[in-house]
Amino acid sequence: MIYRETLGNDLEIAASKGTLSRQRPTMIQAAGNQADFTITGGFGYVPVTIAGLTDSREPVLEVRDGDTWKVVDQAVHGRDFWQCDVDPQTRTCQVTYSVGSDTPEDKRVPRRYRFSCGGPSRSHSETAGNRVSNGDSASMPSADSGARVIMRTDALSR
Repeated sequence: MIYRETLGNDLEIAASKGTLSRQRPTMIQAAGNQADFTITGGFGYVPVTIAGLTDSREPVLEVRDGDTWKVVDQAVHGRDFWQCDVDPQTRTCQVTYSVGSDTPEDKRVPRRYRFSCGGPSRSHSETAGNRVSNGDSASMPSADSGARVIMRTDALSR
């Protein structure tokens, strides 16, 4: 069993848009609030963080399935399957997902993902048509805006 876990959880990650900044737990530094990456391997659910976001509105993660892109949506009560943290030093956000990686017979299958956020400026053509606007024009609260930002306390100690 340990041998199976060791081989299966040996992740191979390649980013074609954005930069792989950490293998475990996986962190991709976004480029223009977008990322495109492939993960091969893994068991169960694998945490993936997209960092360096200047806008955290309407994050969308999609996975390639054949010739189409499908939105990764594990929601039970709305937007409850991803987490957004704010880095107060860089004034950027990061969004973390847990993506399923199990395969029949534990085969190492590459899965291609793409991420975008930030409202109408998205350039992924298939995603842009599915966007729902909330009318919010601010991407990140400014220090003097009076906006309340809730973040995990461990985000401050990084």
